[in-house]
Amino acid sequence: MLMQMNVAGMILEDDEQSFFLLLKEIDGATIVSIQIDQLQAESIASVMDKALARIPDPYDFLSNIMDSFELRISRVIIKNPRRYTKNADVFLTDGERELRIDSHAGDAVASALLMNAPIFVNNDFLGTAHKKELQKWLSKVRPSDFGEVL
Repeated sequence: MLMQMNVAGMILEDDEQSFFLLLKEIDGATIVSIQIDQLQAESIASVMDKALARIPDPYDFLSNIMDSFELRISRVIIKNPRRYTKNADVFLTDGERELRIDSHAGDAVASALLMNAPIFVNNDFLGTAHKKELQKWLSKVRPSDFGEVL
């Protein structure tokens, strides 16, 4: 089963210099965190902040290529990061055919945001071990870390 998610925000964990993308279930309470790299975090932040003067990045390049071939991202599905090296599927469509491409979650989310595509999380992502790690991580986070997101 898939759950549709929105990007709720990002957090930088000071002690490890790690970025975490927070996804929140649409019409639900489930929150998922995904560790992403700095480049992915910066790209996601620039797409989310539409008022920010953006410098074209690889995601814009990808978007321009897709527009040239009249392709769209129909959806992004985040998979269990323990089972897959590239833990997201990006589905491209030309209206008739659909193509699945393996991707890193941060790249898939940045592309989905840029192309206004829905983001889903596969239920196997929400396994017990991941929930325990998320609870441990959230126990260290202060409400002020979320800013105006939550």
